[in-house]
Amino acid sequence: MNTHQEDAFGGGTVGAPEPTTGRVLINLSEAAREFDLARETIKDRLQRAGVVAARQTPKFDAYFLRDVVQAVFRSGAAEGAEGLQPHERLSHWRAANERLKAETTARTLVPADEMAAEVARIVKIMLGELEPLPDRLERDTGLTPQQAALVELAVDKVREAIYARVIDPPPHPEPEEPPPETLCEIP
Repeated sequence: MNTHQEDAFGGGTVGAPEPTTGRVLINLSEAAREFDLARETIKDRLQRAGVVAARQTPKFDAYFLRDVVQAVFRSGAAEGAEGLQPHERLSHWRAANERLKAETTARTLVPADEMAAEVARIVKIMLGELEPLPDRLERDTGLTPQQAALVELAVDKVREAIYARVIDPPPHPEPEEPPPETLCEIP
């Protein structure tokens, strides 16, 4: 199926390389379909980025694909709610909050306190198994008391290292903008 529209200037098609420069042209409808965005969103992002049509016809405007991609990704991902009108910013944050609610309901995001409780439970189980390890090794493998004491020292060092990392974790880079609610994403 050919989805390209004939160029009103007589040369080439939209979505194909432009004959004089070899650059690919694309119209708003094709860009909207490719990026799974509304035509109005594509048009708005192109205007915000200052992109002008490479070719204009009475039926449609054609833009260089590279310019469209840069405008869509620069405006959509990097910019976030920056530079939006107040009503657009409100819509943006409402949509973000609804997405967070949906992901929390679907359990692909978990509240941070639940995640911390689960990690604490796992660490407690792990340390509970490490604690009797020297005695088990002495009993089951015939370790001498001196060897068991060395294993106990090693286990104590591991336990202390875990405790130190939990109490005083290594520094993390500060996020630029804190999220509205602290959540942990589950893969």
